[in-house]
Amino acid sequence: MITYFKHNKLKFAATVVALEVILGQILRLGSNLILTRLLAPEMFGIMLIAFVFLAGITMLSSLGLKEKFIQSENSYNQAFIDTCWSIQVVRGVLITVFSIIFAFVIYWLNSIGVIKENTTYASPEIPFILSAIALTSLFNGFNSIGVYDHSRNLRLVVLAKVNLISQVISTGAMVIIAFYYREIWVLLVSPLLNAIIKLILSYYYSPSIKARFRFEKNSLKEIVSFSKWIFIGSSLSYLSLNADRILLGGLLTPEELGVFSIAFMLAMAGNDLFLRIVKSVAYPKLSKVARENPEQLKDVMYSLRLKIDLLTWSASGFLFGFGSVIISLLYDERYSDAGWMLEIMSLLLVFVGLNVSQQALLALSKTFSFALIHVLGTVYVLIVIPFSFYLYGVEGVIFFIAIKSLATMPVLYYLQYRYGLLNLVKEVQMLPVFFIFYFVGLLGKNYLTDVWL
Repeated sequence: MITYFKHNKLKFAATVVALEVILGQILRLGSNLILTRLLAPEMFGIMLIAFVFLAGITMLSSLGLKEKFIQSENSYNQAFIDTCWSIQVVRGVLITVFSIIFAFVIYWLNSIGVIKENTTYASPEIPFILSAIALTSLFNGFNSIGVYDHSRNLRLVVLAKVNLISQVISTGAMVIIAFYYREIWVLLVSPLLNAIIKLILSYYYSPSIKARFRFEKNSLKEIVSFSKWIFIGSSLSYLSLNADRILLGGLLTPEELGVFSIAFMLAMAGNDLFLRIVKSVAYPKLSKVARENPEQLKDVMYSLRLKIDLLTWSASGFLFGFGSVIISLLYDERYSDAGWMLEIMSLLLVFVGLNVSQQALLALSKTFSFALIHVLGTVYVLIVIPFSFYLYGVEGVIFFIAIKSLATMPVLYYLQYRYGLLNLVKEVQMLPVFFIFYFVGLLGKNYLTDVWL
């Protein structure tokens, strides 16, 4: 008999993820509001670049271990568990080593004058910060495989506890230290402490799943056959998602990039919320349907899309009209330009639902499709973003960053059509919702501007 996750369990899982992300974003926003008053804007620009490069090295070495564990029928075979964990450990060590090597390359390029002065990459702190933050990958590599088991079975309360406990302690420590030590190095406290606490809690909450260091031939073959296209797809995905900020680091001063980082953080807060729901709830659901009753995959996919799109299109429309007011209320005049940046960057939310479609393809083990989807996105970023800067300046860059997902849509729609997962009407049915909430946000901005400004 075919069994699915019960509807109530899915709703509860989605609620847990949503609450966890919302609480996490509240903590992040609260600490950001305090830190922006204690630290200079350029510090946030430098840290943005450091995190982008660390994320790049992490994604460039992504093997889809979590996705494979969720999808595989051999997930509870001890040989598979041992092999999966061993690959994770080796990956974490290699990420750390390559990050430190790359940091010294940046240092050397600065020392011989290759990097343009006054840009973010010319900041002397960059190499040392990148080396220090790379240690987070080392800690993450030793995490218990049990966290994958919690995801597979939608035991998301456990994962929420791990994430929130680590975030509360690490963020609180960073803010307290910032009151006494107002240097850029204080921004390293949170990510490093967060990684250490997660490592400890991953074993505390997963005592039944143990692993030792070994590579079993059949398990390794299964993981590699799944992971090779994940590796290529993640590499392309990183370039399409982050190449814009890599390029901005060579075009903007640290202060300008720091202002952009505020708008980017707020825009990505909503984006991250919905993406976490997609990956934590939608993918296990879609994987189970794909395994047991694939003919229902399209209906289940669009059922999930409907809920995601309703929230993301309405949030995008509202922020598109109201975003500058949020910046004015939360930040001082040094960050005023983040207002119009946030309004444009809110367009990112319109495309979040496309990730559900990508997860459906991944649930069918179409990992080649996962790689192909990001080809156009990578080409778009590498070609369009530099030209948009020289033709239209910062405003043009930010606009083309916000709509960059358009470049991947032709390939994604073709793949959905090929595998019987496309309904064009349902792809655009939320367009009126966007405009309704845009006018609501615009009216709110005009009213508050007349009353307060």
